[in-house]
Order: sequence, then structure tokens, then C-alpha cells
Amino acid sequence: MRHDGSTFFGQVYPTSSIVKALESRRDSIDIVEVGDSIEETARMLAEGKTIGWFQGGSEFGPRALGHRSILADPRKPEMRDFINSKIKFREDFRPFAPSVPLEDVGIYFDCQYESPYMILVAPVRPEWIDVIPSVIHRDQSCRIQTVTEASDPKYYRLLHAFKRATGVSVLLNTSFNRRGMPIVEMPAQALDFFLRCALDVLVLNNHIVTKKPSPPNRHSQTQLRPY
Repeated sequence: MRHDGSTFFGQVYPTSSIVKALESRRDSIDIVEVGDSIEETARMLAEGKTIGWFQGGSEFGPRALGHRSILADPRKPEMRDFINSKIKFREDFRPFAPSVPLEDVGIYFDCQYESPYMILVAPVRPEWIDVIPSVIHRDQSCRIQTVTEASDPKYYRLLHAFKRATGVSVLLNTSFNRRGMPIVEMPAQALDFFLRCALDVLVLNNHIVTKKPSPPNRHSQTQLRPY
């Protein structure tokens, strides 16, 4: 059997392991289990939410390729600085990469070749520079990840769902970690990271996870002294 080119060789965690990790943090999170998380995730991305995306077995190698990724809308110019400062906790000059369906890569980039492992660079076509600013380097190039249905059907479907919602089939894709930390591997690690940063949503396979509102801190309120 011919290899499909994917690098998703990590352990696939069963639903029971994911549910156990979720239940252990029930006091801090709200959980919705859906039959298919694609359309809801695309809708939230189009609304400007940042999403931790945890699907199947993890990638082999240093790149996040759609199984342990932080995803966001590349059209929002403020997104790069927000993710660097509030989620990744790293320097503000660090760039992000775009994921795009292989058949659409030539629409946005001067690129007619595959780049499935996010290691090849191409210029952005001039008409798209102001449309997808959060994934463009200072020299107006991008380190591109092309996605096919054969290599990653779920991520491929998400890109197309985002295109239906926005007209753009590009997502900002960065590794699911922060500075000095390896990419998350287990569901519990993804949850702990999610709860300690400004990510809006965590999608663990088909579990959509959000944070419960923090209770008011009575010590932060102004205390009036009696006369």
C-alpha cells in the first residue's frame, strides 16, 4: 500500500481517555460533544476565535500540520501579535504559517508545487497581501503548508468549511505549545495549556471545550470604609 505522505504517526487516544481528561477538569470547563466538529469550528474561526485543534495521532517532526495546532483567521492583522503575546508567550516578530488546500495554493501564492510539511516558501500574490496579513512575513512571503484530502481529510474539510464561511481557504496554523515547551501530545496536556493561556476554544476530536467564566474576586473590589 502506497504511503499517503502524512506524518501523523503518534498515538491515537480513545474517546475514553479524552472523556477522562475532560471530567477531571469539569469545574473549569464547559463541554459540548458533537457528531462532527468541522462546521462549528469553521464558524468560530470566522468569528475571530483562536482555537486549539487536537485531532488523532500527533505529527512526527517539528511542525504542527493540523493534528496539534493552534488555528486562527489569517485575515485579522492583530491576530499575530495576540497569539505571540497571550498564547505562545514569545517574541512579537515570530511569524506564522498558512495552511491551504493544495488545489487552491496558486490562488494566494506564487506557488505551483506541494509543500505538505510546511518547509517551502513562496511569495504572496499582491492582491492577497492585505487580505491575509497575519501569515505573511516581512518580505511578503509565506512558509506554506499544502493540505490534501488523502493526507488529512478532516483538516482538509475544515479549510473548505472556512472557505464557505469567509471566501478564503487559508488558516493561520502554528504549533500547539508555547515558548520553551514541546508540542502537546496527550489530551490532559492540551487541556492544561488551554486553561493557562488566552485560547478561546479547544477542539478535542469532536469535543468542543470552552472555559467557564471566572468567579468574581471579592478581594479585587474596592472596599468602602465606614465613617
